[in-house]
Amino acid sequence: TALKYFGLNISMRMCLHSILCSALCSITAKGSQGLKTKMLFVGRSSSFCQQGRRKAERHFQGSKIANTMTFIYPFFTRGRPFPLQLLFFGMLFCIYNGFLQGYYLIYCAEYPNDWCTDIRFTSGLLLFLLGMGINIHSDLLLRQLRKPGEVTYKIPQGGLFTYISGANYFGEIVEWFGFAIATWSLPAFAFAFFTLCCIGPRAYHHHRYYLKTFTDYPKSRKALIPFVF
Repeated sequence: TALKYFGLNISMRMCLHSILCSALCSITAKGSQGLKTKMLFVGRSSSFCQQGRRKAERHFQGSKIANTMTFIYPFFTRGRPFPLQLLFFGMLFCIYNGFLQGYYLIYCAEYPNDWCTDIRFTSGLLLFLLGMGINIHSDLLLRQLRKPGEVTYKIPQGGLFTYISGANYFGEIVEWFGFAIATWSLPAFAFAFFTLCCIGPRAYHHHRYYLKTFTDYPKSRKALIPFVF
């Protein structure tokens, strides 16, 4: 069904996009040393998801934008080198999570024919798109903070950064909770909850760091949830 292809496509992107993006970030920051080893690992991981990804792409040609962002975005990032240890654990998690989401949607999930008109699917899809838009826009604002060669922290401005310090984290949390609602699956809700528990505290600590570092940091700005927390 179309819903399964949607969920499968997203889960494969979660696996492939994160692996390639992390690898390219590391290669860009540290040079081309070890390129063959990294790309071999990525190639094997990609072949693991290849069959399902091809099926999804036939139904969602617009998702080719994700491929473009995977290869282009890392070369626009600015900052410190990315630790290889975090790269490895990130790849490991994304492979497992992508497999878990894809396997459940292919072999376990059952949806009625009118699921695409169900309030859970439509509201979840809208939340997913909203969160993705917030995430992309916030990352764009963060990328524009630094000039080439700069590694210092600056106060983010614009968008949801007007109200919260972790606008990019907020967008990602909303995005994956939307995916969980649209697919109405236990693995998707588990991943959304993990995302909240993982990057929610990061937003809080970033907020505290900003308050300690910048004397002119907006006192009314919250950490993660606008006007609340």
